[in-house]
Amino acid sequence: MDRALGDALGGDPLGFKKSAALRSLALVAIYDPAPGSSGNITLPGTFPEYYCVAYLEGAGASGGSGSSPTTAGSGGGGGGAAIKSFRGAPSQILPYAVGDGGALTSGGPPGNDGGDTTLTIGLDTVTAGGGKRGLSTNLDPGGAGGIATGGDLNRNGGRGGAAGSNFSTGGGAGVDGQQGGTGAAGSNGQGGGGGAAGFSDLPSFFGVGNGSLANASVAQPAYGGGTGGGATGATKAGVGRLILMVFRIV
Repeated sequence: MDRALGDALGGDPLGFKKSAALRSLALVAIYDPAPGSSGNITLPGTFPEYYCVAYLEGAGASGGSGSSPTTAGSGGGGGGAAIKSFRGAPSQILPYAVGDGGALTSGGPPGNDGGDTTLTIGLDTVTAGGGKRGLSTNLDPGGAGGIATGGDLNRNGGRGGAAGSNFSTGGGAGVDGQQGGTGAAGSNGQGGGGGAAGFSDLPSFFGVGNGSLANASVAQPAYGGGTGGGATGATKAGVGRLILMVFRIV
């Protein structure tokens, strides 16, 4: 890459243009570990210094599986998102974990939380929190969206939709994640899934998931999306993601 990544990111949100030393970068590696995995990323040992940009997305939560007037399921929350830039040393070890989506339930139990996605850089940890589960409780307000901390940019996931006051009323739509996926509509007293947080104001490779519909057979949401109350079909909510881009300064 001959120009600063900040040019590609539009508006220089991470401050690349503020440093003359960062105006010419060359991509060395991209790491994209599997959802549900954890371990260490070791930076290459070839060059004396690196400039790194990490994107983290927490996993979405599943909604409650209630199916009666007193146990209508609320929607699961969407995952939070963070971006962090930092300088890395050759062969530096970076512990990480990528959140897995909350498993769907059936027959009345509450949903399951989405897993956090984390990256530890020295003594500091960046966290894109997973969404919180929906419950099978009438009038439950819906699972909270995941909280992001430690990044240069931190955005929180959308809350799942509320369970209806009785089985014949529609649950509330999930709230949008910040600059990310949209929440889904509720149905028949079940709350819709919350949208994942994201960076729709930045390039498209930072794609995130919408929340899924309630009380319906649904496909698994994309990264970080929560599922609605009473949803079936998919096995879990949207998974988390970690993308680490490593550049050398030229």
